[in-house]
Amino acid sequence: MSKFLKFIVHFAVICTIVCVLGLALPPFFGVRTVIMDSTDKATNLPLGSVTYAIPVRTEEVTAGSPILVQEDGKTYKYNLVSVNRENNTGTVIDTTTSAQESITVSVKNWVPKIVITIPFVGYLLVATESVEGLIVLGLVILFLIILYVIAELWRKDPDDDEYEDLQGDTRHVKSSRELKAEEKGVKLLLPVDNRIGDDFSNDCNIQVVKRGEIPDGWEGMDIGPETEKIFADAVKDAKTVVWNGPMGCFEMPNFAHGTEAVAKALAETDATTIIGGGDSAAAVNILGYGDKMTHISTGGGASLEFLEGKELPGVAAADDK
Repeated sequence: MSKFLKFIVHFAVICTIVCVLGLALPPFFGVRTVIMDSTDKATNLPLGSVTYAIPVRTEEVTAGSPILVQEDGKTYKYNLVSVNRENNTGTVIDTTTSAQESITVSVKNWVPKIVITIPFVGYLLVATESVEGLIVLGLVILFLIILYVIAELWRKDPDDDEYEDLQGDTRHVKSSRELKAEEKGVKLLLPVDNRIGDDFSNDCNIQVVKRGEIPDGWEGMDIGPETEKIFADAVKDAKTVVWNGPMGCFEMPNFAHGTEAVAKALAETDATTIIGGGDSAAAVNILGYGDKMTHISTGGGASLEFLEGKELPGVAAADDK
């Protein structure tokens, strides 16, 4: 639904831009533009229409061609019947009337031949000529802004999309991040469920919900049991594990399950385990797995930058000595 709302907004904006450019640019290319924005003008062109005409040599205009005739501030659309070059006059008919009587008009070397008449576009200009019209335009713009905001709020992250396969098992639509990681041979694991609470407290009400289904008034406090198993299984056969950041609010016993499950899995593996960051270091020590880890550092961000290949001032200074 959010895509549909965005489509409406984008379509309206694009149409508005096209209309503005269509009104402003043609005169610069020699195209005569006639905008009917008032009922006070003497014309047979419909109100709100925009008519485009290009100059064509009189000899090249064929009978039946629509031309634009402007005399004494009056603008009319006629169909050319014939041209008399001796006295520079032309015979035309008005197809908008039932009588369609012949009319004689002055004709010069060039005749503005009508290319197209577009209805309704001129109403944009009509709207700007009155307070009421400006109010309507303002309300339309406000409505489009509200639609766009609703579309943004309604938008679901692709990470939260789920579907059922033919066996009835729940599957997750892979996000762009997961797909990019897979292209580089990296398996990116994201939580599939969460332990949530209605207050930032150990004694709050607790639920386990699937990814993307945290209701209003609740907050994610820990990974869920299904995610615990996925993460624990992922490190079993690893040769090196770098852990930066606990799985949840491990300081609260009711929300330490995810962090403990991962710490226990690391303690039971033969991999080289590197724990980076003050919270992660505190977590493994508080939960009793500190002595089972290969290396523990309180430098979380620094350790990640080191692995990224960035130069750390302290390490660089130590190397110099």
